[in-house]
Amino acid sequence: MVEYKATNDRKQKKSTKIAATGVSVILIIVGIFLLSIYTVIVGTIVLLASFAKKRAYVDETGVVVLYQLFKFNYKEIWGFSEIKEMHEEIVPDPNFIALHFTKDVISKRLIFENHEGKAIVAMAMEKNPSIHFDTAY
Repeated sequence: MVEYKATNDRKQKKSTKIAATGVSVILIIVGIFLLSIYTVIVGTIVLLASFAKKRAYVDETGVVVLYQLFKFNYKEIWGFSEIKEMHEEIVPDPNFIALHFTKDVISKRLIFENHEGKAIVAMAMEKNPSIHFDTAY
């Protein structure tokens, strides 16, 4: 099975992760001392979000996004039969291309190398010829 892994252009820096962890621990401690349940909840959510990971790829089934938080995994699959529209976007680096996949009113933007992007478009059009595809200008 061919799998085209999306390039993550919004990867979280290590310093951001450390700062988010520090802020969340401070929020939890302050919430405990002030007896503020809302501060503890916000701190916990920020702490969990700083450890979340996301991986996206396209294969024969469609667009797949894997979310991981410690041992908990969630797999979201958009089949090509569900995708109604695709369009490409030119990104600053000429070696890459961004593809937007639209299902109902939701859109996902994934970045691929140029040759992979063309293969993905060809595969999507083969799987579902009714997808409306628009090229970048």
